[in-house]
Amino acid sequence: MVDNMTSSELDSPSISRPAKKPSSPDMVSASSAWPVPQSLVTKTKTVPYPLDALPNNLRLVVEEVGNFVKAPSPMVATCAITALAVVIQGVADVRRASKLEGPSSLFSLIIADSGERKSTLDNFFSKAIRTYENDERDRLAESVRENHAAIAAWKAKREGLLAAIKEAGKNGKSTVDFEAKMRDHEKREPARIMVPRMTYSDVTSEALAWGLHDTWPTAGLLSSEGGTVLGGHSMGGDSVLRNLALLNQLWGAETVQIDRRTAPPYALKDVRLTVGLQVQESAFRSFLEKTGNLARGSGFMARFLICWPESTQGSRTFKEAPATWPAFAGYNERMTELLQRQRGIVKGVSPGMVDFSNDAKKLWIKFHDSVEGELASGGGLFDVRDVASKIADNAARLAVIFHVFETGSPVGLISGQHMSCAGRISYWHLNESKRFFGGLVQPQEITNAARLEAWLISGNEKRGTTLLTRRYAQQYGPVRESKRLEEALLVLTDLGRAKESSLTPYQKVIMVNPALLDKGTS
Repeated sequence: MVDNMTSSELDSPSISRPAKKPSSPDMVSASSAWPVPQSLVTKTKTVPYPLDALPNNLRLVVEEVGNFVKAPSPMVATCAITALAVVIQGVADVRRASKLEGPSSLFSLIIADSGERKSTLDNFFSKAIRTYENDERDRLAESVRENHAAIAAWKAKREGLLAAIKEAGKNGKSTVDFEAKMRDHEKREPARIMVPRMTYSDVTSEALAWGLHDTWPTAGLLSSEGGTVLGGHSMGGDSVLRNLALLNQLWGAETVQIDRRTAPPYALKDVRLTVGLQVQESAFRSFLEKTGNLARGSGFMARFLICWPESTQGSRTFKEAPATWPAFAGYNERMTELLQRQRGIVKGVSPGMVDFSNDAKKLWIKFHDSVEGELASGGGLFDVRDVASKIADNAARLAVIFHVFETGSPVGLISGQHMSCAGRISYWHLNESKRFFGGLVQPQEITNAARLEAWLISGNEKRGTTLLTRRYAQQYGPVRESKRLEEALLVLTDLGRAKESSLTPYQKVIMVNPALLDKGTS
């Protein structure tokens, strides 16, 4: 199973060509024969998304939408599954084994550049949810107005009774009758009509928590501009660890006690949250740098199904929208049907429990143990053991989502087929995590070499040359400590990517292999 997780391919920084002559005495020109440059940074090979692993009805939806939108198929599939999780988490939980049960909520993260049609996909697959929200708001509008009036009248009477008790007490009169009326009045408090609010995009963790408590107990944090979420106020300063911990608890459907400085505390109980973020690579890397080790050390990133697809830009010729969307129409019908089952929620969700069939449980255990065997030092998943430790849980969540979508039932038994599908999809996402995070755990000298080379090349047009003295590189480059610079240069020299030679007995010059500029070699 892990063979796909250990293969490598070449990777490199972007390249620009020389544009003008040196403008500094520390910059010189030189040329000589160069070897073919070897790989500097390796990454796990991209594995095609297993579309055939999707349950048939869901695969047809992904293909139908993908053929029109022409976004990468992993993006299409991940968006479709994430939207399903928003709906299904309110009606179904999953039991993997005795004492091992949890929600069907998912956290997904799509890493994609601008122009990959992230917003288009978000609009497609969340359409049924947003339509349901609007329809319910319109349907309940009159009832909500009457409910608000009833609550206002109840509060006014309550204030009157309190005032009467206070007045009687001040005048030395008995308050017994007023107190009895107050007790009776408290029992008659009108229940507030809840209007579904199931989608959030740009929201703080505090506002999201309050929304789950006060407005509707099941929701999706869905953003095609995930940088606004990861780079927002909640993810900065002293609050980042607290907010990561909150999201971790919500992923597990735990009861969370919220303490506030200027308002009464409250508890999040029987609530569900799915997170679906789409973010540009630069914004995501910035988030990881800003939070240091917290994002992974806290287990936050371990909960995500990561998708980092190859771009389809440049191959998306125009195509008219189809006259009919049979598969997508069926998808929306199922979503709406499941949403309508959640009408009338008052305080929290009461999902059904879906168990594994015997076949499904055997497959889940096999999947769990296969992954576990690769977590030890030297194993194929050692560098993403945080993510791998949660992947069996995520596989179970995918399995129950497939079961409910295909059967329409939030109870029953998950089939072996649905567990098999979930295992293959989960393992693909695990490979994506290894592909992305594996590049972040290179030895320090490799990291420094990559930073130095990128600086030499990206600043080429600005400086007019890639030939620099060591003194200039140490003064202005990204690796300034002498020993680290020496190590980085040795790495680049050994791989034929750059070299250092003596310009004078007292001056050394760093030169970049022209092949990295002329051919984009990595």
